[in-house]
Amino acid sequence: MYLRRISLFLFATAWSISAGAASAPVPLQNNERVAISVLDKTKLSLEAVKKAIVMGAASRRWRVVQEIPASLRLSVINSRRISATVDISYDLDAYSIKYVSSENLNYAVRDGVETIHPTYNMWLRFLIQSINAELLRI
Repeated sequence: MYLRRISLFLFATAWSISAGAASAPVPLQNNERVAISVLDKTKLSLEAVKKAIVMGAASRRWRVVQEIPASLRLSVINSRRISATVDISYDLDAYSIKYVSSENLNYAVRDGVETIHPTYNMWLRFLIQSINAELLRI
């Protein structure tokens, strides 16, 4: 019985520490000039880059909410009412992702540093992976 209580206490302590650490704000990542790698440069066009960004984003549940030449505004909303909006500018060599706004991701500027919930940076990593995968299909 005593061993069980100790085990439960240790489990609860570890869980609460990891849960608290997981939601601590982290520096916001803007991704500047992510290089575009393609297998066949002859098929590369601005329209093809745009299509790869849109397809990669859609596979991660991001949707286009605004479009201007060589730039897209994307938003993502998950089931817990957490959302983020980014701008993606692109050319034939690279694309950049910049934070625009978010909801329930605890965005703040602390001591001159933009911070946000770590989920946002994870979403960006997955978004970049999906866009790069689509670019390789060009």
